[in-house]
Amino acid sequence: MADGGALAGERENVLREGFDFGNSPREFREPPAHTTLVMTTTNGTRLMLTSPSHTLAYLMGRKEVRYDINKIKWIGTLTQDTSSCAASGSSGVTDIRQTLKRKEPLIVGATGADSSTAQHAYLLAHMFGYKLKVVTGYRGTARVRLAMRKGEVQAVCAFWASSALGAQHDDVVNGTLVPIVQMGTRPVPVFGKAPVVYDLARNDDERKMLRVVFGTTELSRPFAAPPHIPAMPLAALRGRRRCAGTPDRSCDAADRAQKRRSAAFPQRRSHPHRKAQAP
Repeated sequence: MADGGALAGERENVLREGFDFGNSPREFREPPAHTTLVMTTTNGTRLMLTSPSHTLAYLMGRKEVRYDINKIKWIGTLTQDTSSCAASGSSGVTDIRQTLKRKEPLIVGATGADSSTAQHAYLLAHMFGYKLKVVTGYRGTARVRLAMRKGEVQAVCAFWASSALGAQHDDVVNGTLVPIVQMGTRPVPVFGKAPVVYDLARNDDERKMLRVVFGTTELSRPFAAPPHIPAMPLAALRGRRRCAGTPDRSCDAADRAQKRRSAAFPQRRSHPHRKAQAP
């Protein structure tokens, strides 16, 4: 490849001219460092990039989910992230528990009623009695934040740590956006003094329910392969996934990046939906 990557592929079990590897995992399970591997195959190999909301939908028995999360082969995720709810600085709310003493509910903007932007707010309102009013219909969280600036709504859920560290970092620093509750299992520094949602639980049953809903968000957007994929290609995919999330795609860089992510997102490593289904 012109950009220094590598091509893998065969037709009728023959390595074609211009390709660097065939289709056998033995050939490319240890590709040269700094290599982007592009594979073409006619054997039906498929991968899936799913959403944490799909995992929750499966646990809730939604008919739209047509795969069993316990049978597909999980490859991993390229990112690690934590969600929160954030209020506008003009609302005066710095902790979701303060809504209990408000005369009027805090107005939360959301996309659709089935989205995490709405579901998270609904759960917090119904479980803890926080005064939240959800207004749906916005086309994306960027539109919700714009509505917050205009004073149409006062808060947004599904506000991610990656956004607080990136595009919305200045808004967090200058107080335009104020995280008021965070959904990770441990505090994330960028969310400041916002309480961890699990610390708000009053008993084990509430903690289990919170784990079902918010635990899936820690998966971010995982890759998965079909149940029948052979062990060797699956191992190769998992190995290359670990190194793919860095600019130079090297495993040394991936190790350094993992240390930085662990500092920014100090989550306990566990499998949320397996834990949720445990008796």
